[in-house]
Amino acid sequence: MTQPQFEQLYNERRAQEIKVGFFKKTFPLVKSKVTKKATYKDDISANGVPSRVIMTPPISKKVFDTNMFTKLCQAVWQFYLGTELKRISSEGSYRNGQYIKSPNKGISDLMGAYQGKIYFIEIKQPKEKQLESQVKFQKWSEDGGIRYCIVRGWDDIYSLVTEIKEHATTTTRN
Repeated sequence: MTQPQFEQLYNERRAQEIKVGFFKKTFPLVKSKVTKKATYKDDISANGVPSRVIMTPPISKKVFDTNMFTKLCQAVWQFYLGTELKRISSEGSYRNGQYIKSPNKGISDLMGAYQGKIYFIEIKQPKEKQLESQVKFQKWSEDGGIRYCIVRGWDDIYSLVTEIKEHATTTTRN
């Protein structure tokens, strides 16, 4: 199955369930990111009207949208397995102007459960590597019998979910 085929199925189910206020949802995995801001020059015309002139336009490039990919992973998990895939925050936060480090350093981005088993899912850009803290968390997870997976695109999350579903079906039959 392809991502556009999934989006069509996903939206058909949502249309049946929601009916009122339904809108189609898509998961674009590429976004435009400004890499160099525009430069401006403030000027005053001959009749005294201020204006801003663009000296150099902004430069942007296409990048992988990890936030949208996370939402896609959650939608695929919910659609096929019927349980929720929770996002885990491992970043620090500001409180009263002071930065507080998170105790969750290295923890995976997503956590899910299906038929009594726990799954930790790490979202990575196509060529991105794990941090040392993430490698330690993976080892800790796997030593405890918890499945740890890294997903980098549509094929990875779809394969993972279908594998989990198929494994649960075959173990239920036996």
